[in-house]
Amino acid sequence: MFFITPFYDSTYQDIDSYVFRNCAYFIDQGLIVYKDFLDNKGPMLHLFNYLFYKFNFINLLYIASLIIIYINNIYIYKIANIYLKKNLSLLVVFIVNGFFISITSQYGFNITNNMSEFFAIPLFTYVYYKYISVKEWKALDIITSGICFSILFLLRANLACINVICFLFIIYKYIKEKNYNSIIKYTYLYLIGSLLIIIPTLLYFIYNNALINLIKDYLGFNMLYSSYGAKVSFIGGGFFGFVVRCAINFIKFSLNPYIIFILVFYIIYFIYCIKKKINFSFKYIGEFLIFIFCYALSIFVSNRFHMHYIWIMLCLLVFPICSIINKIDENKLFIILYRILFIISVIYYALGLKAHIDLKIKDTGFNKEYILVKEYIKNNVKINDTVFASINAKNDLYYTTKTLPGNRYIYQYFYEYFYQSNLMDDFMNTMVDNPPSKIIYEKKENNNKADDMIILICALEYDVEYENNKYIIYKKK
Repeated sequence: MFFITPFYDSTYQDIDSYVFRNCAYFIDQGLIVYKDFLDNKGPMLHLFNYLFYKFNFINLLYIASLIIIYINNIYIYKIANIYLKKNLSLLVVFIVNGFFISITSQYGFNITNNMSEFFAIPLFTYVYYKYISVKEWKALDIITSGICFSILFLLRANLACINVICFLFIIYKYIKEKNYNSIIKYTYLYLIGSLLIIIPTLLYFIYNNALINLIKDYLGFNMLYSSYGAKVSFIGGGFFGFVVRCAINFIKFSLNPYIIFILVFYIIYFIYCIKKKINFSFKYIGEFLIFIFCYALSIFVSNRFHMHYIWIMLCLLVFPICSIINKIDENKLFIILYRILFIISVIYYALGLKAHIDLKIKDTGFNKEYILVKEYIKNNVKINDTVFASINAKNDLYYTTKTLPGNRYIYQYFYEYFYQSNLMDDFMNTMVDNPPSKIIYEKKENNNKADDMIILICALEYDVEYENNKYIIYKKK
C-alpha cells in the first residue's frame, strides 16, 4: 500500500467516471437504469456508483479503491505463499504491483477512472486463490465463489468467464474421481451463492417494470456494441469484420509486455524442465494457460481491447514469478531473470509516477465555454425541465446542474453502431414525441447523422436561447 497510494488521485476523473456519476445522480432522482436511460455497463457497477454518490462520491470511491487494492494484495500474497517463504512472497506482491502500475499508467494511475475491471480484480483473485489452495471445499467457500461469479457477471458479463472455467475444472476433477456427491454439493451451493445476488437484482427490475430493458439493453445492446467493435477503416461490419477485428485484438493482446513476459517465461521454464528431466506439471501450467486463453477469447468476442482489461489477470502472474524465484539457487539463468524482473518492476513504478504527473499537468479541466453553459443552465432551468446535452461524454453537466436527461440515449447516439441500427429511429421518435425542454449542442467540424437530425429538429421546434464559441442552447418553442 505504501508504494501504491502516491499514484492515486482523489480529484481526477476520466470519461467513464463522469458517465457513471451522472447515471448515479439519475438513479438518486428515481430514474431506472436501462429503462429511463441507457448505459451498456452492468447493474452492479451502477449500484456501486449510486452508493458512492449518496455518501460523498469522490472520497468514498477513493477509500473503496484503496481497500480493493489492499484486499487484492492480501490474496496475491497468499497465492505467492503457496510456493515461497513469507519474505519472498512480499517481494512477489511488490513485483505484481509494478505490473499493475505500468498497466494503469496510461490512465495516469487514477482510481477515480472507476472502471468495472477495477472492481473485479479482488473477486477473481479470491476465486483463483481458493481454486489452487483448497483441497476440501467448505460450504462457505463455495457460496462465496458463487457470489463472486454473479457480481462479476453483473459488472460486465465476460469478466465472469474465468470463474466459469474454475467451476468446470472442479466439476471435471470430481467426475474423474467419480465423487458424484461432491458434484451435487458443489453445484447447488455455488448456485445458491449466485442467486443471493442475482435474485434481488431481478426483483428490483421486475418491481420497476424494467426486466425487459435489463435483458434487451445490458445483454442485447452489448451484443450490438461488440458487433461493431473498434472502428477499423478498411473493414466493415458483419461476420468478416468481426473475425478481422478479433484477429487484430489477438495481435494486440499477444504483443503486450505482460503476455510476452509469460510466454518467454514458459519457453525458458519448459527448456529447463526438459534439461533437468522434470515433469512439466499440467496442474500449474496447462490450467494456467487455459485461464489466459479463455479470458483472451472473452475479450476478442467483445471485439475490443484496452490495456486495463489485463487487470483481472494480475494474479495469474504470481506462479511464473514464484517459479523464477524458486529456481534461483539451481540455475544462473533464473538469477538473471529475477534481477531483470525486479529492475523492470522498479522502472514500472517510475514510469507510472511520471505518467501520473504528466497527466495532471496536461489535464486543464473543462474549457471556459462549457463552464459558461453549465452556469447558464443552473440559473435558467425550471422545475421539471429536461435537458439533452449533445456534447462530449466527459461532462459533469447533469449532476452539477441538477437536471434530468431529455432522452434515454444520452451517450450512445454519436457512435457509428447507433445510427446504423434501429436505435436511431427510437432516439428520433423520442425527440419528437417527448421533446426535451432544452438542447445543448456542441459545435463540431464533422457532424454524424444524429447531429444532422438534432440540428433539423432544433431549427423546426426550438429557438436559440444562448450561444458562445463552442455551444448553442436551444429552448423549446
